[in-house]
Amino acid sequence: MTSDDRQVDFSGTYISLSSNIPVAKLYVNNEDTGKTVAQAGEWGPFKKDDTPTFYARYTANGHSIQSETVSVSDESDYDTVTLDEAESDGIDLYFEDVENGDFYTLDGTDNQANMETLKTYFDNYYNANASAVSYGEMDHFASFFETGTDFSNSQLKSAQKFYDNGVTESINSYDLNNLKSQGKGLYSVEANESWDETITDDETGDRKDITFTLKNTYQLKETAPGELKIVGMKIEDRKVQTTSENEEY
Repeated sequence: MTSDDRQVDFSGTYISLSSNIPVAKLYVNNEDTGKTVAQAGEWGPFKKDDTPTFYARYTANGHSIQSETVSVSDESDYDTVTLDEAESDGIDLYFEDVENGDFYTLDGTDNQANMETLKTYFDNYYNANASAVSYGEMDHFASFFETGTDFSNSQLKSAQKFYDNGVTESINSYDLNNLKSQGKGLYSVEANESWDETITDDETGDRKDITFTLKNTYQLKETAPGELKIVGMKIEDRKVQTTSENEEY
C-alpha cells in the first residue's frame, strides 16, 4: 500500500448525555472524567466495536449517590444499548432518588435553576411553618432543619409557643433574591415575606388579625444529596399592620 492509499479515519461516534441531576460527575468506563454531565454534553469519539459504560455520581457533604449504569454493547437488551441507539437517542443517567418529592440540589454555576429549586423548596417550607404554628404539626416543619441543633430546637420551640398561644398564620406572598454561594455547600438567599396572622384569646374569644412583612436572610446547607436544610436566618425590617381586633370569635 502506497502513501496515497493510506487514509486516517478521524470519524467516530459521539453520544449525547443527560441526567436528572445535571451537576453530577460523569464517569466513563469507571473513570472520573473530571466533568459534570452538563459540562460534558456528549462524549466520544467511539469506534464501531467500542462498548463503553456510563454512570454519574453526585456528592454533597461527603455523601454520594450514583445513577443507573448504562452499558453499550453489540446487542441491545433490558440493561444495555447498541452504539447506534446511543448515538441516535442519547443516554440518560437517571437517579431514582430524585423521584422523592423533597429532593433538592443546588448548582453553584446555574443561578436560574437554583432559584427555581428554591421556589419549590420555600413553597413547602412556608406551608410547613404555617401548619406548625396553626395546627401544631411539627414533624414536616422539623424536616427543614438539622436534627438536634440549637437553631433547629429554637425554631421548633418558637412554633410550639405560637401554637400554644392560639396563633394561626399563613403566607400571603414572598419573593426570593440575592442568592449567594458561600462555598462548602452553604448558600444564602434573601426573602421578602408577607404574612397573615390571627391571635385568639382562649378565655374571651377575642381575635386580633394582623398582617406583617419582613425581610429574612436564610442560610441553607446541602447536608446530603437532595437534603437541603435551613441552618440560620436573620430577620430585618419587620413591619406590622393591625387589620382588626377585639372581635368575638
